[in-house]
Amino acid sequence: MKRCFSITDDGTPETLGKGGYDIPDYLKTTGEETERERKSPYLSLLLGLFVPGLGQIYNGRILRGVVFFLLTVLYIGLILWIILFVDELYVVVVYGVVLLALLGFILFDAFRGARDPRNILVNRWYVCAGIIFFIWWMVVPSVFEYIKREVVEMYVIPGVSMEPTILDGERVFVVKMGYRGRLPRRGDVIVFRPPGDGRKEYIKRVVAIEGDRVEIRNGVMYINGKVHSTVTDTPDPYHHVLAPLRLSEGEVFVLGDNRANSYDSRYFGPVPVENITGRAVRIYYSWSRDGGFRWDRLWNGL
Repeated sequence: MKRCFSITDDGTPETLGKGGYDIPDYLKTTGEETERERKSPYLSLLLGLFVPGLGQIYNGRILRGVVFFLLTVLYIGLILWIILFVDELYVVVVYGVVLLALLGFILFDAFRGARDPRNILVNRWYVCAGIIFFIWWMVVPSVFEYIKREVVEMYVIPGVSMEPTILDGERVFVVKMGYRGRLPRRGDVIVFRPPGDGRKEYIKRVVAIEGDRVEIRNGVMYINGKVHSTVTDTPDPYHHVLAPLRLSEGEVFVLGDNRANSYDSRYFGPVPVENITGRAVRIYYSWSRDGGFRWDRLWNGL
């Protein structure tokens, strides 16, 4: 194929188009623009695996990537709420499947968008790497620490004091924001620090609240003059007598469901509300050394 040249005013040759015509400037492509059009769909997919929406940002669709990222975060927050407050396990499974489908669509969109020649504004790889570092090494640890400290934490429950409600070694979700603006209610299972010992945490059931009158006669507990029905419904064989006690403002009286094997308010007295860490809401793991996983106890509410 022959090339045609013309001589410019300064004496240098200039390439002409087919037939000897000049190539218009708007049809010329610089090396920089050509480089920007080269997008790797596999790199876009990989970035999307690290951070949902980052593949779209790499492709130049910044707004689309930000929307996908925020949508994923909000949906994960919704699933966390469902885990804590919805009793039906199948609901959690359904929402989990929808989350996987959403993530799959975001990845597919990032892979497909990398092949779209209209996306010519591309962030460099080191910009995307900086975003990954910022999110996974700074934002995510801070968010998890905040959730653990202020929202919900997972606890392993040793001992038998709460049997048969909670068995030895079972793991539960404890909501830490449950008593903001309200007092515990009778029947709540709470995690707390007993008076005079700020190092250990216990889990017991609230049986009386501020203003209630508590006493034990012949191993039977009375609250406001009425017999208190426990989970085991058996008299306490060791703690036969407790003098009548009126709970002050901001105090609760707690017992283990297994009253014969529980260290509770019968020994250390009422628990101040400010000593309460949170409310146990659900069993999420139960394992028996003899029989394996206890599927029938999975997701039991407390």
